[in-house]
Amino acid sequence: MAITYDCRRRHVHLADSEPEERQEYRDRQLNRPSRAELGKTASRSYAGHMIARVVVALCVSACAIGCGRDDSPMRPSRPSTVAIGAVAPPSGSTLAPVGTPPGAFFPRLSGMFGVTISVTAGEKLSFAQLNVYLLTTDSSNYCGQNLPDSPTWRPFQEGDTVTYTVTGFQVYRLPCEVTAIRAIFHTRDDSHVGGIPPSSQIVADTTLPAVFHFR
Repeated sequence: MAITYDCRRRHVHLADSEPEERQEYRDRQLNRPSRAELGKTASRSYAGHMIARVVVALCVSACAIGCGRDDSPMRPSRPSTVAIGAVAPPSGSTLAPVGTPPGAFFPRLSGMFGVTISVTAGEKLSFAQLNVYLLTTDSSNYCGQNLPDSPTWRPFQEGDTVTYTVTGFQVYRLPCEVTAIRAIFHTRDDSHVGGIPPSSQIVADTTLPAVFHFR
């Protein structure tokens, strides 16, 4: 009788209780988590999910920054240069080319006249050529050029330095008073076009004051 009474009282108590309390009681009886516990679990799960998303986003951002940045030391750029070294015979000499203008020449390797020049390329050039002009009054007026001895390179590698002694020159008129020697390292790939190359095709350019009397 006590057990029956207790059971009825319990049932009466459950019937009179609120729906949420009854549900909580049933959950305990069936070993199921209550709504409050489910809410806490869901909150923890959501928080963990959000933290994981933030961590993934930070990792992706760090990877993108790391991949996009080149930490390797930058190679310093090297300019293209041309430099005139030794000239023989020395400045102030009087020289007599062979032949009659405009076909007068200092023959190549004759030892009559020579200009040593060094050229360096700051970038790879598919074609390069060295022109040397014997100037008279200004940088565009000349009476001789190294037409029989104008070296070319195909290609000229980046960073390479070449030293060359030009010994062959054509002289267009006599007499001629040379006042300077101009060396132009350029990329004009057309042997049929004479004169000084346009500035857009000049890689490096230099002028050395020197006096020669051509007779």
